[in-house]
This record gives sequence, structure tokens and C-alpha cells, in this order.
Amino acid sequence: MALTTSLDTTWFVVGDPITLEWEIRADGDFMTHTHTLLTQSSGVFGLKSKTINLSQYTWTISIDGTVALQNSGLVIIEVSAVMDLNPQSTGLVLSGALEATGQTVVSGTVAPATTWATTQAPVTTTPTTIVPGTKKPLTVQEWIQQVPVTIGTGTLFTSSRGHTILFPSKKISFQALNLATTDFGIKGLRCYSQINVVNYANKAQIATAPAVKIFECTNKTDTVPAQFASISLDDGRVFLIEATDPTWGSFANAIEISAIPTVN
Repeated sequence: MALTTSLDTTWFVVGDPITLEWEIRADGDFMTHTHTLLTQSSGVFGLKSKTINLSQYTWTISIDGTVALQNSGLVIIEVSAVMDLNPQSTGLVLSGALEATGQTVVSGTVAPATTWATTQAPVTTTPTTIVPGTKKPLTVQEWIQQVPVTIGTGTLFTSSRGHTILFPSKKISFQALNLATTDFGIKGLRCYSQINVVNYANKAQIATAPAVKIFECTNKTDTVPAQFASISLDDGRVFLIEATDPTWGSFANAIEISAIPTVN
């Protein structure tokens, strides 16, 4: 899904040098740019490069480049140098055809890979305790632009297993998939059903690149992996919600799941 930005593009002039950093995503339109970069304070930029394979980078990077063009309000950058800022990275940087592993190569100078360090929010891996009948949301980074949601309305799914799911948008596609039973590394957790969700325009990718995943589970331990939002029902079932696309965090938090009352 290509992103848009409310960035004031009048500040950028074609040909100007620019340095940016933060999250790279492979969601360009491939006509004007192949990737986008979500920055913490400056909005979203399109990225392209004639000399560097941007597809080898994930998550946080820093780039040098020049303003190439503006397309429908999106500033496109021609990238000339990249630094991988991921903590687990060996410091792979490409500058034109020059490649170095374990070193930083920028404009012909060589420095230790830690030269361009950055602070990245830690990933919490400690399981979270849940209480029946409660909901635990995901933490959404404010600097990541979120897809629009409609609270209280949207697309309603009624499951034959006795629950309803209200998705906070009418512009989505969802699909239930077969799931081999998994516990996500927590003994006593058993997840047996999965629903994938995507933007309706991307429905062809629903099985391979979902924006959100919902897992239906039973839980004997009252703990779930911290990277999931969770909705627990009074009947003992727990639904784990994962935003595989960080721009869908608010969407994941706005999903409503309810048990269908039994008729005596």
C-alpha cells in the first residue's frame, strides 16, 4: 500500500542534497519510486536509486541523496548512499557500486559501522497477563502515519464459532486460513484459526502479505506474547491481533470482537 504525506513540499527543491533516516518500506509505485521512507518528524518520502539495491534493507536506515522530483505531493529522493541502522546489522552500506561489510562507506571515506548510531525503541518480548473480558491494545508510534479507521462502523463478520468481528473500515478484504496449531512459544496457549486482513485494493496479496492477522486461541495460562493486541472473551477464548504493517496499528486496536449470546 503506497502512503501519502501532508508534508509541505514547497521546502524541497529538485537537485537539493538531503539526508534522512528511519523506516524503509518496499511499497513504492515502481513508476516514480520503489520504496518509501517514514521519518520521525518530516513525513513520508519516496525513494529510488540507480546504483543501490534498496530491497536489501529493512526497518531503520539512514540515506544520503538528492531531491529528484515531486509526485502527487510526495517528494522523491534519488538515493546515493545508505547506512543500515538496525542493531543486529553488520553495518552494510552501499555507495554506488562500492560495498563494505562491517564498515561504513560514505562518499569514499571509511569509518566504523557505529559512526551513524541511532536510538531505536526496544521490542518488548515479555508475555503480558490478560484478564477474561478485557482488551489489550498495541502501542502505536505517533510518527507512523496510520490508515483511516471508522470507530463503531465498518465491516461485520459473523463466525459460525459463536463470535462477531467488527472491522473498523469498509475498504478491506479478509480471509480465514487454515492454521496449524501454534502456541507462539507460550505453554498453555493454543491458537487454531487465523484471519488475514488487507486493504481491498491489495486483496490479491491477502494470503502472502496481510496487513493484520487475527488468531483465535484458547489459553490456560492467561498470558500472551507482548507483540500482539489481545481481546479475551468471557467464554475463555482469546483473540491475538498482529499488525504486520505498522501503519495498521490503530486499525488493529479498533477491531471489536464479541461473543454471540447463547439462546437457552
